[in-house]
Amino acid sequence: MKFVFISIAMLFVSMYSFGQDKSDYYITNSQDTVYGNIGRKKSKSFKFTPISTKKSTKIGANDFKKAYRFSKGLTYLSAIKEDAKSDARLKIYESTSTGPIFLIENINYGGAPMAGGFGFSGGGWTQSIMFLIKEGSNQLIYVNSTGLFGSAGKEKINKLKAILSDDELSVAALETGIKRRLSVKELKRVIQEYNERNYNRK
Repeated sequence: MKFVFISIAMLFVSMYSFGQDKSDYYITNSQDTVYGNIGRKKSKSFKFTPISTKKSTKIGANDFKKAYRFSKGLTYLSAIKEDAKSDARLKIYESTSTGPIFLIENINYGGAPMAGGFGFSGGGWTQSIMFLIKEGSNQLIYVNSTGLFGSAGKEKINKLKAILSDDELSVAALETGIKRRLSVKELKRVIQEYNERNYNRK
């Protein structure tokens, strides 16, 4: 009988752990992980319903270190653009990257076709502007964009080398691009490979 009770207890623990793995969560500034459901996101906050209380609350950009929305595969991070004014406030950005480097892609749409590397959307054009946030930092750093003059040149490549300096293979991959421009596609590949070698979900 004792064995049966232990088995049932272990089953409930396993089910609870599995449920957490499939839940949204956010990590507080004191490094606690809170599981629940992430709702609507705005530029400076998102709605969150904890499993423990089932009471919806607003989580501000200053209230968390990282959040993960399981159903959409999105990580939320708070950051300030590197060239922002001194009184700028944190905003929340989303990324499909696994980390610890999170790529943030903003897409601009134009009303007329343009040449030189811009993509086309219907009768207009699209331009991807790439930023990144390194886990543990609150800086949003511009690194690349599509377009005629968008591919990252030597200055941006050297900036990336400094950010990825803890991974020799990533630095070596960027070294090959010093004498040319680094495309968005190449940037995504380098970051993906860096993350695969340095991934830590929590």
